[in-house]
Amino acid sequence: MTKKVLLLAIFILLCGVFFTNPAFAFVEKGDTLVIEQADQDATPFNEIIAGDTLADGTRKHLVYELEPDGWYPLSGTLTAATYDLNVVGGKRSAGQSRPVILVTSPFGGWFMMSGGMDITIKSVHWMQAEETAGGNIGSWARAGVELTGVDSKVVIHDCIWDFNTGFAMLMNKDGIKLTVTNCLFRFSKPLDNSVWAGQGIDISAALLDTVIIRNCTWYGGGPFMLKTWESTDVLFVMDHCNFVDFVQWPIHSVHWVNSEFTNNLFYNAYTMGEDSAQVKGQDPEELPFGVLDADTLYFDAEGNIDDTKEAARRIIVKNNNNFVKQNIKDYWAVCEADPATYHEFRAPDPTFYDGFMNSRTRAMFEDDATWPNLEMENTTSLDPEFEDYFDYSDTLIAYSKAFYSYAWPNAEPTMFMMDPDGDPLIPTDPMVYDLKIGNATLRTASITGGPIGDLTWELPNGYNSTQAEIKSVTGIKRNDSNIPEAFSLEQNYPNPFNPTTNINFAVNKPSHIKLTVYNQLGQKVATLVNEQLIAGNYKVTWDASKMSSGIYFYRINADNHTQTHKMILLK
Repeated sequence: MTKKVLLLAIFILLCGVFFTNPAFAFVEKGDTLVIEQADQDATPFNEIIAGDTLADGTRKHLVYELEPDGWYPLSGTLTAATYDLNVVGGKRSAGQSRPVILVTSPFGGWFMMSGGMDITIKSVHWMQAEETAGGNIGSWARAGVELTGVDSKVVIHDCIWDFNTGFAMLMNKDGIKLTVTNCLFRFSKPLDNSVWAGQGIDISAALLDTVIIRNCTWYGGGPFMLKTWESTDVLFVMDHCNFVDFVQWPIHSVHWVNSEFTNNLFYNAYTMGEDSAQVKGQDPEELPFGVLDADTLYFDAEGNIDDTKEAARRIIVKNNNNFVKQNIKDYWAVCEADPATYHEFRAPDPTFYDGFMNSRTRAMFEDDATWPNLEMENTTSLDPEFEDYFDYSDTLIAYSKAFYSYAWPNAEPTMFMMDPDGDPLIPTDPMVYDLKIGNATLRTASITGGPIGDLTWELPNGYNSTQAEIKSVTGIKRNDSNIPEAFSLEQNYPNPFNPTTNINFAVNKPSHIKLTVYNQLGQKVATLVNEQLIAGNYKVTWDASKMSSGIYFYRINADNHTQTHKMILLK
C-alpha cells in the first residue's frame, strides 16, 4: 500500500510539473537545444533565446529545435543581430502539426524575428495572432522575419505563414543568398482595405546575389506575393510555385537581370486593377501591371539605352499558366467602360493570357535584336481545376469595390480573413483544402513533362506531409555549399539497380543543367533536371519503376560540357 501511495504521489507531482510549468522541458543534444512546450501561455520563445547565453557572451546553443504540435509564443521581437539563427521543427509523424510560433498580446515590436547574420528556419508555423503594441501602420502590423545584415545566407523550408499582414519576410539587403522552398503563405490580407498590407517576400532596392523560390504557394492576400522594386539579381529563380487569389501587383518589379520564371501557376493573381491614382509610381510608363513585367534597366551617361548591357540580360519565362475567372474579368470590363466614374480604371490585358504581361514587356520579349536572351515559351491560360478550393473570386471583387469606394459608395469593407460562408478563417495545420491540379493538360505541362505549380500538393497529404515526404518533392538535392573545382558527372549507384538509383554531379559555376535518360535506341525516356543551378554538388534520384529491364544512358549538358554514363536496370 505504501508503495502505491508513493507512486501516486510521484504521479501527482509530475502532473504538477508538466501541466503548471509552461516551459516544461529542455533537452540538450550537443549544440542543439530541444524546447518542448504545449501551451499557448508558455514561456516566450524570444526570452528563451535571449537567455541562452554563456558568461562570456557567446551562444550556448547553435540550433533551437521545436517539438511538433508545440506552441512557442513571442512577447516581443526575437532578435539575433550578432549571431546565426537556426530554428527547426522536430521530426513530424503522420498527423502531427508543425510547431507554432505566434505573437501574444501585447506584443512589442514590428517583426516576429530579426536576424543580422545567417538565418535557417525549417518546419515551423508562423502566425500573427495579434496586432503589435508598437510599430502599427494603420490597423495592421509588420510581421514575420526581418534581415538586417548584408551578405547573409537565408534558408526557409517547409514552413507555413499565416496572417502576416505586413511582410512575411523583409529581405531587402545587398548580397543576400535566399532560398525558399516548400512554404505555404496564407491569408495575409488584414481586415481593413489597406492596399499596401499583406506583402509576401520583400527584396526591394537591393543588389541581390542569389534568390531561389521553388515549390511554394501564396494563397489569399496581397498586394505582393513577391516585391522586387528596383532590385537587381545575380541569379533569380522562381520555379513550380502557386499564386492564388491576390489583390494587386503580384510581382512588383521590372528590374530583372538573370532571372527564370518556370512551371508556375497563377490563379486570380491580379484582381483589383489600377485607377488614375494607383497607377502613379508603379509602372515606369504608368502602364497597367501584368503578372510579370520588365523594363529597360541600363543607360549610358547621355541617357541612351546601353545596348551591350541590355543584350546581356537573361529572362527565361517558360511553361507558366495564368488564369482569371470570368466574373473578375466582367468586373474589369464594367470599370473600363466608364472612365469618368471609375477614374480611368485600367486592368491587365485579358486578351494576352488573362493579363500575363503588359504591352511594353511583350514588345521586349519580341525584340530579339535588342534583347536576344529574353525567352517566353508555352504560356497558357487554363483553369487548373483544383482538387478542393475555397472560391475567393467574389471576395476579391468585393475588396476592390470597397477600396474604390468613390465608385461603389455602398460597398462594405471586406473581411478578407473569412471563409466563403462568412465564418472566421482558422489557420489549421493540417490543411482543409487541396490545391493539387486536376486539369489534364496542366498535369503534363511542366518543362520535364509533369505538373506545373507547387509540387508539394502532389504528395498524397500535400502540406500535411512529413519532412521526409516533402524532401522527396523536388527530386534534386544540393548536397553541400562547397564550390567544386570542376564540372563532373559520377557513375550512378546502385548499379545495377531496381527500381531507383542515385546520380551525383558537380557544377562549378552557375549553369543551366539538363540531365536526360535515354534507352538503347537513343529515345529519351526521362528528363531528370532542366533548370538553372548555382555552383555546388547535387544528387538526383531516378525512379525507373515504369521502365523495362535493360541498359540505359544518362547524359548531362551544362553550357559547353557534356558527359554520358551507362546504367543497368535489372528487375
